[in-house]
Amino acid sequence: MPENKFDSGHIIVPIVHPETGEVHNIAVPEDTDLADLHSALADSGYAHPALDTQKQPTKEGALEYSDAFRKAAGNAVAASRNFTGNESGFAVDAKGQPSKTQTSIGAGSENAHHLRIAAPWNTMATLHTHPTRTGTEGPSADDIQNAKNLRRTVYVASSGGLYAIDPGGSVSQVFKSPTWYSDKGPK
Repeated sequence: MPENKFDSGHIIVPIVHPETGEVHNIAVPEDTDLADLHSALADSGYAHPALDTQKQPTKEGALEYSDAFRKAAGNAVAASRNFTGNESGFAVDAKGQPSKTQTSIGAGSENAHHLRIAAPWNTMATLHTHPTRTGTEGPSADDIQNAKNLRRTVYVASSGGLYAIDPGGSVSQVFKSPTWYSDKGPK
């Protein structure tokens, strides 16, 4: 909520009128329920009909389902020798376009080879693979900390599927199949 307040403690919320385009400052109590606010604004003529009929995003519209992301993930998995070699990955820009695959270099020992992905300023996410030999299918503690520090989504692809770490550090398993990037209708 905006930080501007009246002396009464009400918060000032700028609202655009759908017909005139004018911005009106509306004062509401700080503890106002958003559903109640929406209802009151709609009753007062502030309803935006376009928003009521706008098609909402579907899971298929998510980055993980895009052809470009899935193709780049397949390239990263192949570059990692199907999770048996070094880490591989890529950055995804703000338009959802993946960068070229990058691969860590190392002697192929049992130690993990951590990949530092070169990411442009407009990066919204990164994906990297985890080799099976590390015993870590999901994100590592470093992966979670990187998502928080960089304030972007970090994806980890492994033999356990695809995991996502949001910028707040919450981990979710997006797909369980290790071949989700080539599966039709991945789950």
